[in-house]
Amino acid sequence: MIKKARASLDRLENLSLEVADVVEYEFSKTDLVVAYYCLQFVAPKFRQAAVDKIYNALEWGGCIHMV
Repeated sequence: MIKKARASLDRLENLSLEVADVVEYEFSKTDLVVAYYCLQFVAPKFRQAAVDKIYNALEWGGCIHMV
């Protein structure tokens, strides 16, 4: 999935695509996080902490889009 996304979105300069463990990842401040079919694979005991980390990384008025 990441290869296809990079191939079709590489012309966008202000976009970053990353593959990482959401539980361990250190988020920087951001306006948008897209969690595309990933949070269901986080162990239930870590899921709330992961969502909290994402939420805390959002700029005021930012958005998390979970699919």
